[in-house]
Amino acid sequence: MNKNLLNSIVCGMVMFAMIFVTFVLTGGRETYDFTVMDKFIFVIFIISEIITLGMLIYYISKYTKNLRNGSNSTMEPEEQRELSPLNSKIIICSAILTIVLITLGILIGIYASNQTKAIAEYVFSFSLIFVVFMFPFNMLTEKIILHFFKNKKVDYWQNYFVAHRENIEKKKRKLFLNLKISKLFSNIYTALLGLAGILFSLSAGISPVNDGIIYLIFPTLIFTAVLSRIKFTQDKELFKHESYVSQEDYPELYRLARRAADISNCKKNIKIALTGDCNAGIMEVGDTYSVQIGVILLDILSEEELVCIFLHEFEHVTLKNKKINKCYSYNTWISSGCNNTYLSWLTNVLFSFPDGLYNFRFNLYQYAASLCFESDSDKAMLKSGKPECAASALLKIDFYNKYEWERDAMDFPCLYEPESCENYTLRTSLNSFKELQAERKELWIELAKKEIQSRSSSHPILSQRFKMLGIEKYSLLGNEKSPALKEEAEKAIDFIDILIKKQVSENYSELREEYYIKQKNLVENWEQEGKPIIAEQYSSVIEALNILGRRSEIEELCDRVISETPIHTAAYAYFIKGFILLHKFDEQGLEYVYKAIYDNHNYIDGGLGVIGHFCCLTGNQKELDLYRERAVDLAQKNKDIYSCINVIQKNDKLSPEKLPEGMLDEILSFISSIDEGEIKRIYLLRKTINENFTVSDVIIRFSYYTDENTKGRIMDKIFRFLDTFSSHQFGLFDYNGITEVSVEKIPGALVWRAEENTDVSEE
Repeated sequence: MNKNLLNSIVCGMVMFAMIFVTFVLTGGRETYDFTVMDKFIFVIFIISEIITLGMLIYYISKYTKNLRNGSNSTMEPEEQRELSPLNSKIIICSAILTIVLITLGILIGIYASNQTKAIAEYVFSFSLIFVVFMFPFNMLTEKIILHFFKNKKVDYWQNYFVAHRENIEKKKRKLFLNLKISKLFSNIYTALLGLAGILFSLSAGISPVNDGIIYLIFPTLIFTAVLSRIKFTQDKELFKHESYVSQEDYPELYRLARRAADISNCKKNIKIALTGDCNAGIMEVGDTYSVQIGVILLDILSEEELVCIFLHEFEHVTLKNKKINKCYSYNTWISSGCNNTYLSWLTNVLFSFPDGLYNFRFNLYQYAASLCFESDSDKAMLKSGKPECAASALLKIDFYNKYEWERDAMDFPCLYEPESCENYTLRTSLNSFKELQAERKELWIELAKKEIQSRSSSHPILSQRFKMLGIEKYSLLGNEKSPALKEEAEKAIDFIDILIKKQVSENYSELREEYYIKQKNLVENWEQEGKPIIAEQYSSVIEALNILGRRSEIEELCDRVISETPIHTAAYAYFIKGFILLHKFDEQGLEYVYKAIYDNHNYIDGGLGVIGHFCCLTGNQKELDLYRERAVDLAQKNKDIYSCINVIQKNDKLSPEKLPEGMLDEILSFISSIDEGEIKRIYLLRKTINENFTVSDVIIRFSYYTDENTKGRIMDKIFRFLDTFSSHQFGLFDYNGITEVSVEKIPGALVWRAEENTDVSEE
């Protein structure tokens, strides 16, 4: 037996044994009849129980930690990190605090008058009722608010948020005040819960009629909830991440960052992390600024341009933004569950309303004020005294963003094609960018001048930023660097390449099998068969070609599907074709994407996203107005109707389904041909969403022993097949994912079962 588990059992037995011994030694008398010797024995008993309980919790936490770290662990490393080390400490402290307070109450009760004990009983009852009431109150309030949100139209929320961006300078203060009030409300509420826990524990000890294990568990739960809301330490573990580099290795980079920090009057220490992108970021962690800088920026920007980017970032952590940053940090913290413990699934219920309220107000504030904050940070770049450098840096970043947009329509080498893990180099991407920039420079400048501000964007568009900087001419400066900084930029690219190789090499053979061999075999088999266009299969070929980086062949295949098959079969091809055209800045793609959206609701979210982005990038106001009108209507339908397709709930109108003649046989025949012997039951139901829209739900019940990968593979094939029917809207579900409805109890729902002895009863 595990040593920690054995020690836990022994501690538990000792605690019960001490209760029996104390009972014998005190003659079984009530506390108010204790003699002096009885009181002495009882105090020794309480102290011993506290010590033993602490040991019990310690050994249990050690035992559960070993379980999590064992070979059979199903918990991800990140989840383990989040629970450690505060998880056990918080629960142990809560338990000890409970016992200490109850013991103190017992000692007070020995000398307390009957009137005091009567008052304690009232306090006990009130504390209990208050905390217990908070559970249904939070649950009910959350449900009411979610119901309110759900019942509002899409255009209501769109107009609500957009309206808050208008005259933001006047509204910003009020929005921020609402945030502070929400946080204050949450803190007061937390304090009241803590006070209720203290009063409950003390009164449970004082009142002689209160007895039972519940009086240990309940306040421990309360104190765990309260302590989980206290942010004890800053997360210095962050700086141990392998992306952070030292000042000794990158002195020039640190010098530029320090220079910008000093100009911004930011005096704390600096730690720099390198990333493989073209972005920069910053956050304050205790006495240190964590600065993230993309190595793409280090390559394409000059020394002065880098200083401007650092000035922009350090403006976010200046003294005037300190309170705002705390709000950002607090929202991130509560969104992650605060100090997570094993009891968080229960204790977090107590804060679902205050946390939900804060999160909503924070998102509203962030959306409304983000453009304002970013504009202020852009102004900080003027502190460099070189606005032309700031403008050039922003233009280079905008160029790289446009390159990334066009790259989604370009061919590229598959990362997993080599037989062994080779150094992936960002220089390949950088060279591709520089080649395309030389070719597209004038077009990109024209697009930058015409770009329209997106309603969802968090940053001003380039023309607005140039206007704020006082720059009219769109021109790129060189990327002059000192030899030392140039060497560091090269070294930074190598550093990221090594990190990428390290991450990939750990299971390279498995990744290569999944993302190259399988995809290559699928395409080659399709080519050997004569490249047939089969409704339920062509999308798999497109996805395989995309993974292999052969996007020009994807466009050719989409053209064939569109010309050779009806619209309902070709919806996916229309979507992909339109997507590729739009990423080539070809507005003909709009028609293709709209066709896909209107024929198949599965493409609404992705289609609207790419259309809106394209219209803003290209400054196409006419199409943007049309898009916004259509988007509201489509989004509302998606919310009211299409979102209901993906769930089966207890209030749904379900009935047996009668498909057109021959359709069910066709579906069952296909499923039988690809089920790999894993499917044991198939159910079919009609779900009526409204008087004009119904959906046929196909529910698959797998064998008890079927693994998730096999389930996913089979369900994907079934989904693709069902998606080819134009006359019917199908929903597809795994039986085990349906918790609110007993499908097998609906008469006529079962349409197929395996002939052999089944094992579904084991589920």
